[in-house]
Amino acid sequence: MFVKMRNVETRLRRLERILEFSRELTSTVSLEPLLHKIVKAAAELTGSEMAAILLLDGHTGELRFVASSNLLDKLFDIPVPFDESIAGAALSSGKPLIVPDARADPRHYKVVDQLIGFETRSLLAVPLQFQDRRIGVLEAENKRDGDEFDQQDVETLTALAAQATVAIENARLVEALQKSHDESEHRVEERTDELLKANAALKKEVAERVRAEEALQRRNRELAALNAITQALSTSLELQDILDQALARAVNALGFVGGLIALTDERTGELALFSHAGLPQPLIEHLQTQGLSDDLCGSAYIKDLHENTQANEYGLLEMGLQSCASAPIACHDRTLGIFCLFDTAPHSFSETDHTLLTAIGQQIGVAVENARLFRDVVRERQASYTLLNTAKALSTTLDFDKLLERILDELQHVAPYDTASISMLRDERGWTIAVRGLEHALARRFVLEDRPLVQRIVRAGEPVIVPDVRQEPDLALDEASAQARARLGAPLIAKGEIIGVLIMNSRHPYTYDKEAAHRAFAFAHQGPGH
Repeated sequence: MFVKMRNVETRLRRLERILEFSRELTSTVSLEPLLHKIVKAAAELTGSEMAAILLLDGHTGELRFVASSNLLDKLFDIPVPFDESIAGAALSSGKPLIVPDARADPRHYKVVDQLIGFETRSLLAVPLQFQDRRIGVLEAENKRDGDEFDQQDVETLTALAAQATVAIENARLVEALQKSHDESEHRVEERTDELLKANAALKKEVAERVRAEEALQRRNRELAALNAITQALSTSLELQDILDQALARAVNALGFVGGLIALTDERTGELALFSHAGLPQPLIEHLQTQGLSDDLCGSAYIKDLHENTQANEYGLLEMGLQSCASAPIACHDRTLGIFCLFDTAPHSFSETDHTLLTAIGQQIGVAVENARLFRDVVRERQASYTLLNTAKALSTTLDFDKLLERILDELQHVAPYDTASISMLRDERGWTIAVRGLEHALARRFVLEDRPLVQRIVRAGEPVIVPDVRQEPDLALDEASAQARARLGAPLIAKGEIIGVLIMNSRHPYTYDKEAAHRAFAFAHQGPGH
C-alpha cells in the first residue's frame, strides 16, 4: 500500500511540475530557449541522462537534432535516417516507443553515439504530430537509476510532446507571418521608386499591401487566440475551470457572442453539457434537460441557419442566433467531446478558421485529458489515505457497533452512496446489522432466495456492479428498490468463507465502476471477521 501511495505522490509531483512548466512556456516566445526548456524538463521528469528533440526535414526526409538537454553542439550536424532509426520508427507508428536495450536493437542508429562519445542503453521516443502531419520526435535516453522507462514516463513525455508541438507550430506560424510581412515591405519599397513611372503599378502594389496587412492582422488574431487559450488551459488542473476559461477566451478572441462545450460521458458514452457562455437561457435549459444531439453541432460550419432547417431544430433562429461553428475536442486520436460557437449574424468561415478551430479543439482535448488524469490521481491518493486511516482507527476499537458505523462513514468519502447496508449471512439466511438511509431495515431478517443481489454476490465471491437496475429489475427487489438506480455489493470474507455482504445504492445510474468496486471490497475487508 505504501509503495502504491509513493507512486501516486510521484505522479502528482510530475503533474504539478508539468503545470508549472506550461506556465513557463507562456512567457517564452523564442523557439530555441523554449525547446531547451522542454528537453530540460523531459530529462528532469523522467530521470534521464539526456533528452533531445529531432525534427523531420521536409526536403531530405531525414531527422535533425534541434535541442538537447546536454547542449552537445555536435548533435546538430548529424543527420539521422528516418527508416533506420528508433526515432523514425516512433514517428512512423505515431505511438510512443520504449526500447529497454538500445544496444541490441537493430533500429538503433549507432553513428550518433560514435560521433559524440555517448552510449545509449535505454530509450523512450514519443512522436510530435500536429493534426495528421508528422513533425518530429521527443526522446529521453538512459534512466539515471538504471530502471527501465515505464508508463508514467510515457505519460510525462507525451504531455511535454504536446507542449512542444504547439510551441513549434506557433514558432513556425510567427516565422511565416514575419517572412510574408518582410516580403510585402520589400515589394512596396521597390514599387515606390517607380511611382512617377507607373501610377497603375503603384495602385496595384498598394492593394497588395492592404491584403497582406489584412492577412497579417488575421494571422495575428489567430495566434493571439491560440496563445490566450493555451494560457487559460495552463492555469489549472480542475476540469470545470479549464472548460469555462477556454470557452470564454475562444468566444472573445474569435468574435462570437456565445458558445458551449460538451464532453462524452465516460460511462454512458452520451454527450453532456459541461460549459456554456452567452447563450439564451431557454436553450441552456433545453440542453440540460433533453441533452445534445449531432443536429445541434454536427455540421462543422453553418454560415446562415436560415439555410439549414435541421440545425434549427432547437429553435436557434427564434432565439436570435443565425450562425454556428463547431470542432471536435480530441486527444491522441480519441474524440472526447465537441465545442460550438454561435453568433447573432451570418458568419463566413474560411479554411484558416477551420484549422484554427481544430487546433483549439486539440488543445482543449489535451487539457481535458490532463485534468482527468490529475483527478484520478487525487482520488486514488484520497482513497488510499482513507483506507489507511480507517484501518488504523478500527484497530484501536473493540466496540462492534462503532466499527460498523466507522466503515460506513469512511466509505462515503471514496465510494459515495445514497443508502447502504451491512448484513451477516448464515445457513441461507441473513440479518441486517448496520444501515445508512435504510433505518427501517435495521435488524431485519431475510432468506437469501428473496435477495437476488445477495445471491449473486455470494455465488461470485467478489464485488457485483449493477449499472442501472431498470435493465436488471430482479436485482432491485429489496428495501432499496424504491430509490436505487445503481447498486454495488461486496462480500465480507473471513477465513475463506463469505460471512456477510456490504451493499451500496445510488439514485443515479452508472454511478459505480470497477474502481469503486475495488474500494468497496477493500472496505469490506475491514469489517466483521477481520
